[in-house]
Order: sequence, then structure tokens, then C-alpha cells
Amino acid sequence: MRRKPCPGLVITLGDPAGIGPEIVCRALRRGQWRKQARFLLVGRRRDVERWWPGLPEVDEKALEPRPGVWFYPGGGPEVEVLFGRPSRIGAEAALAALRAGIRLVQAGVAEVLVTAPINKEGLALAGQKGKGHTEILREETGVKAVTMLLEGKRWRVALATTHLPVRQVAAALRVQGLMATIRHAWEYVARCSGRRRPGPVAVMGLNPHAGDGGALGDEEGRLIVPVLNCLRRQGLPLVGPVPADSAFLRYPREGWSALVALYHDQGLAALKALEGDRVINLTLGLPFPRVSPGHGTAYEIAGKGKARLGAMEAAIARGLELAELRIPGGTPGRR
Repeated sequence: MRRKPCPGLVITLGDPAGIGPEIVCRALRRGQWRKQARFLLVGRRRDVERWWPGLPEVDEKALEPRPGVWFYPGGGPEVEVLFGRPSRIGAEAALAALRAGIRLVQAGVAEVLVTAPINKEGLALAGQKGKGHTEILREETGVKAVTMLLEGKRWRVALATTHLPVRQVAAALRVQGLMATIRHAWEYVARCSGRRRPGPVAVMGLNPHAGDGGALGDEEGRLIVPVLNCLRRQGLPLVGPVPADSAFLRYPREGWSALVALYHDQGLAALKALEGDRVINLTLGLPFPRVSPGHGTAYEIAGKGKARLGAMEAAIARGLELAELRIPGGTPGRR
């Protein structure tokens, strides 16, 4: 009987001026995963060499079927980048690695893409103003809609909008986009739960007190309530719009399976305060699973060997679960 290949992950090293190469290499070197799965680290040789000297390199045919860790040179020119500073060169290296990682996963080299942090200030210098991983992944794969969902041990939060100035949020909310976010969140938690039906997904209001019946804004009545009613008629168990200031208090008490926040900090400020440094980020709606740590480049400690590994370890562990399930788009199924 032929053995099923062990799961494989492509891991991009992120911005070389940040903690990405450090946390990837340190997490894999101290963990037992490399004896159980295949890992391909994508970036520049000089950035990985500092943290894992002599890591064996592979070519375009890439990952071997046996467990282990290999390096793939996909980060562009081997030019020095100073730690702790956003730069065009560093951002271009991170972008090159990301694009190479996407190609490798799409070619079937591995099942899951794991990404180390990149920096939006650097990306702006490289001509990618206002974009992060989520937006670039959507563009590179050509899908219409993706959802950024962050999770810890107890809470999950999906975002209806991602990296926008606050003044642009209300105008950016659209019926189809909000529907896609809620659908992605529900499909994710439903498949995570296997045979057990999960609790409802709760959708936050945009305005204080969810608009107070229109006294503090009309987005709830004009947009959010009609979307929720439409999806309820299609069988989705939904709650909302929920006042954002009480949503996290009610979440465990009422058995919700996820929250949908309407803008970045509405959901993530509380999530990160509650979950600490093990929050991970998933991109739902892609043709393959993508996971990353839920933090940034941490320029202030880059190159010092002081970075905490919790979120990267959690991202790798989640990536392996998704790889073992062989489920496209980062949506887990039944074991």
C-alpha cells in the first residue's frame, strides 16, 4: 500500500529588516515538526543564513517527499538590508518571496502557504501603498473576494474591511463584500466543527450602540440588517448587528462561533488583548490555505534574537492541520 506523502508547507521569510527570518528559523529548529512534515523556506540566502547556517537548498522541482527543511532562493537580489528600517529593497525582497511562495503552492509543491510579517510602510516605498498580505494575495491569485480572519484559542474575528484609514470604512462597506465575509466566516467555523453544528456568527454594528435605532448612523438599518436577513433566509445562523463595545463580553457567554468586525481595530484590539501573542491570521477564499502570525515586523527588536515565537509556532501548527486535511482555501474539514 502506497504511503500518503507527509504534509508540506511553503514558508515565506517576510521583510528581511524585521523578525520574520528569525522567528521562522528558530521556531522550526526548536520544534519537532521538521521530523514530521516538509518545509520549504522561501527568501534570500543571506537572511536565512544568519539564523540557520547551511540549510540545504532545492531547485524548481522543490520539496522532497520525506520530512525535513529546505531553502528555496526566491527573495531577489542578495543586497544588504538594515534591521529595523522599512526600505524599498526589503519590501521588494518580501514581495518576491511571497510571489515565489504563491507559485510553489499553486504548482502543488506543498499544500499550505505560511507567511512571515511584511511592513506596509516598506510596501508603499515599493509601489504597493495601502496593501498588505491579504490584498496582495487576492490580486496575485485573481480571486474576487477574500476574508481576513484572526483566531486564538478561544476567539475568532473576521474583518469586513482590512487595512483602511478609519475615515474610509463606511464608504468601503458594500452588500456583496459584507455577504462574502459572513459566508467565509460561517463556512470556516462550520467545517472546523465537523459533525457538531457550531454556534451562530455574530456581526458587529459599525456605530456606537449599533446605531441606537438610527440615532447614531444609518449603516446598520440601511446595510447590515438587510444583509443579515438575506443570509438568514439562506440558512445561516447569525446574530446582529451587535454593539461592538459588548461583543467580546457576550461571545463566550452566548456560544457564538465567530465575530465579524467591520473594520480592523474594532475587532483586533480586543482579540489581541484577550489572546496575547499566539493570534494567527488566515486568508479565507483563496485556492489554497494561507496562515501567518497575527503580528507585524517588530522592527524595534529585529536582529537581536529576542522575538517571541508563539504566534509563528501557532501558525505553523495550524498550517500543518490544514495540510493534513488537504482542504483548499484554508477551510478545514472533518478528520
